[in-house]
Amino acid sequence: MKTKIVEYTHELAEQVADMWNHSRDGWGGGSDISTAASVRQQEENSINLNTYLAIDGTSVAGYCGVSEYREDSGALYIPLLNVREEYQGKKIGKQLVLKAVERTIELGWPRLDLYTWGGNTKAVPLYKKCGFFWENRDDTVHLMNFIPSVLTTEAVQDFFKKADWYTDRKMDIEIKPDGRKENGFDFYEYKWEKDGSKLRLEYERKGRGLRLIETDQYLIYASTEQQDLIFGTEYPIHFHIENKTNEPLQININGYDDQNIRFDFSKQLTVTDSTVVEGRFFVGEISEEQNIWRTHPTVSATLKINGKEADFKLGINSKYPARMTAKIPNDLPFLETASQFYLELENHFNEEVQFAFTLPKAPFIEFEEEQIRITMEAKERKLLPVAYRLTSYGFYQKKLQIQAIKNSGEKVLFSKEIGLAFYGMGVKLTGECADYWHVYNGCAHAYLSKFDNRLYFGRTGFAFDEESFFFYPKLGKPFSSEFSKKRPEQVEFFEEQGTVCLKAIYQSETYPDLKLYSVAKVYAEGLMEHHYEIHNLAAEATKQEIWLNDSHNFAQSLYQSVLPYDGGLIEINEMKDGMLEYWQGEKFHENWIFKRHPALPSGFCWSSDTKVQFLHWFLFFEHNLGVIHANGTAKTEPTYFSVGAFPTWDAFQAFARKKVHADEKPAAQPVQFYPKNHNPFVQEQATVHYKDSKLSNLDGELRLLDDDQPAITKHFSEEDGKNEAVFPLHFKGQSKVKLLKLNADLKLASSVHQALMIQTDHSVIQTDQYVEEGIPVYHVDNGLNTIKAAPDFFPGLYSLSNNGQEWLDTSFPALKPKSWWNPWPGGIRNALLNISGNSLLKEERSAEFASLTDNKGNGWTGIKVQVQITQHETFKGLTFNQYFLLLPGAPVMCHTTEILQGTNQYFKNEGWYCQAAFKNKNNSWISNDGLNHKFGKGEMEIDVNKSFIIGHDAVAETLQVISDYPGGKSELYLNKEVTHHSVYSLLQLGHGETYWTKPIFYLFNNEAIPEDALHALKTIRFNRSGS
Repeated sequence: MKTKIVEYTHELAEQVADMWNHSRDGWGGGSDISTAASVRQQEENSINLNTYLAIDGTSVAGYCGVSEYREDSGALYIPLLNVREEYQGKKIGKQLVLKAVERTIELGWPRLDLYTWGGNTKAVPLYKKCGFFWENRDDTVHLMNFIPSVLTTEAVQDFFKKADWYTDRKMDIEIKPDGRKENGFDFYEYKWEKDGSKLRLEYERKGRGLRLIETDQYLIYASTEQQDLIFGTEYPIHFHIENKTNEPLQININGYDDQNIRFDFSKQLTVTDSTVVEGRFFVGEISEEQNIWRTHPTVSATLKINGKEADFKLGINSKYPARMTAKIPNDLPFLETASQFYLELENHFNEEVQFAFTLPKAPFIEFEEEQIRITMEAKERKLLPVAYRLTSYGFYQKKLQIQAIKNSGEKVLFSKEIGLAFYGMGVKLTGECADYWHVYNGCAHAYLSKFDNRLYFGRTGFAFDEESFFFYPKLGKPFSSEFSKKRPEQVEFFEEQGTVCLKAIYQSETYPDLKLYSVAKVYAEGLMEHHYEIHNLAAEATKQEIWLNDSHNFAQSLYQSVLPYDGGLIEINEMKDGMLEYWQGEKFHENWIFKRHPALPSGFCWSSDTKVQFLHWFLFFEHNLGVIHANGTAKTEPTYFSVGAFPTWDAFQAFARKKVHADEKPAAQPVQFYPKNHNPFVQEQATVHYKDSKLSNLDGELRLLDDDQPAITKHFSEEDGKNEAVFPLHFKGQSKVKLLKLNADLKLASSVHQALMIQTDHSVIQTDQYVEEGIPVYHVDNGLNTIKAAPDFFPGLYSLSNNGQEWLDTSFPALKPKSWWNPWPGGIRNALLNISGNSLLKEERSAEFASLTDNKGNGWTGIKVQVQITQHETFKGLTFNQYFLLLPGAPVMCHTTEILQGTNQYFKNEGWYCQAAFKNKNNSWISNDGLNHKFGKGEMEIDVNKSFIIGHDAVAETLQVISDYPGGKSELYLNKEVTHHSVYSLLQLGHGETYWTKPIFYLFNNEAIPEDALHALKTIRFNRSGS
């Protein structure tokens, strides 16, 4: 097989997508789909310097990216390497990795790094053969490749004129971390043999540099007594030189400084046998602890060996005389209370030392003892409690002047900054600790990492499983990763309109004339607003359009989230559906995501003019800021993190859309089983659909079960590229209500889905108007159900019967008191909470037969009962039309109300209710949430968050009441006299506006319909009337 390595272009996006779709088993065996569009999106937002593809004919067999390493200096990085499944074991991975090594050398970088996982037993041997060493770390599997440094070291280049670094290397491969330990150092060894000649090199782990060369002619290596060294002192370094020949060896050693390590040393010598050269270096003061995962400062020297250069480096872990970390144990500090925080201390000396310091005063804190003196054994750790009392809240940020006193009497002075936030409710604080810059507004907390410029947001005292944060910004195109390591040149704190703000200012090196401002504003309610500003410092406009990639980790999984997706709302209630790779940014039709964490709900929203995009486990935005004028500024639209500021998704939706009346749509599941057009009302023939909204294809078997016809089975393969299946359906038998079941036995999971379908027919609904007991009655009959209204009696529905059985309790034809109510009409009625029944009787009431068409196209016929408020002083001008509706031949009644607000006032949280009174027959009961409650036995209140069933022991049919008011309140009230179901909601309605309440359905059937089968019914809405 002959493959070639080429650079990625967009013309190859479709083949790359095909490669990823045939590589899933190597990445956990998921079912997410790559497309040409998603590949183009990924590559356009990549920070890769190069992206290489292995091409076999027209297929992409492998993929390898090369970028600048974000987490450390002095290295390039392979962020992603993949070989298509059928090409594994055919040396494709080797070709790609060797190309990455070659490119690293071409670009002049000394090292190439990558990450993998310990169980990647196929790839780890490949990486080791290609020159990588597995670093011994607890947190991850990180590998480093020093071959670029080897091949650019002049002193050994002659060896590689005859030897091949890959084929002539000698090594034992083990699937475990590499390295040899000596005096606290870790050394990695390369060895080669070619035609009897040998070469051995050692690289030191933390300094990432060469420390030993051994050839057939000589052995030279550098050493110090230990790696952990206290600053402020001079230490020796030794160069061990052995001449293996009879010819003199000319050595020239020139030391040079690296960061806080000063090495002013020069030595020339001729070596005929062996010698040790000592030099002395000084470890200068540090301002913070060395990060253990980044390249350490080194004792560095350029050696000329018979005129040929080699750079030797030994990493030094510069230490304070003592490590000191301050921590507050309780989540919320208390005022005027005896409390304590802790100082974690570690003596870095190899001897007993006494440390003495004074805690500086601050106006808000009183220390029990300001003078602290503590003796510690060599390398000992101690936890020191510090007793204090807070008089007010504040950020304690002080530099401690510490004296280390040895037993010899020698004193070493050093300083250490500590930062502690003593925050409280309603208090605004800002400050800095060793790792972060902080802003607090009450319990809302934002903090910027000094390590990688991630901006975090959360609430104090509450720990999420995963924290929300902004990644470092990237300027481009192509996008630069420079701010992954570069700290802001300045951080400013300020207050603005009740918020506490953090502004981080960065100077770009990639675009030297641009300065970037990251601005975060924290609200006490638990909201953070964030935007970027780009300032052009030049006296002329930028020569190109400036782009900014703004990436976010709102959530690594969308589990428990609600999404405005593909024209509807999706709620993700199963963890398996939450992977971000399943969801497409272009299908978000609104600008928000909400996560229903059980303890603290959170949300993320962005400008409606900005399109969200997803990549791997995070989301991002591309901002085209255009050409920035001379001395001009460009600004991104703000994004918002909410942590507890909004309790529900619809409240957050209104905030995100800046729209008081959000669309009232019920949320659906990612996988849906539904009748055509989500319309549960069908006639003799119909179709039923199974659809997965995620970006994945069906792979397995779907089996439709229907009691009235044989099961229908369909088989799918991932190669079919389908995420939807359609089944034909024929209504047969006597039942008008059909509960369909679908068994899905797919590659990753098996599941059962249900859907409700209700048959209608072509019969004519009968309407009739007559007088009963002297009262005009409006009567509608669809052959199964009959309904009656008499507005002169009371504005509502007083009768609902099915097959001759009455289900409503009423006082018709005369109003009378009952239980707590006077007058009590019973039936089904609606009104404002602040209008009594007596007041309604004073208003204009009327009824007429009416027809309405719902949003699915179903034509309903029934009674419209209108109330016009003309007498009530507060609500004069309000009209509401109550609709009680039937479909031909269907055992269901629908009730909705049209509210026309003409009061010349604004309804803000004005209470509205719908109440239904049910008839108590012998042994009547209500079933709710698996519990049965008997009518007429005593008083109880029942919270209703699902549909419920009413039944009578002597009647075969039951009545299922189905309402969808997640933002309101639904409850049952029973006592010995009445059984009421009430739905309450709050109106936000301006003068001249019209609002339709969500329908309530009254379904007659001989079995309960499960909640997951009712979704299509709950999507039915009305917003206009017909004739």
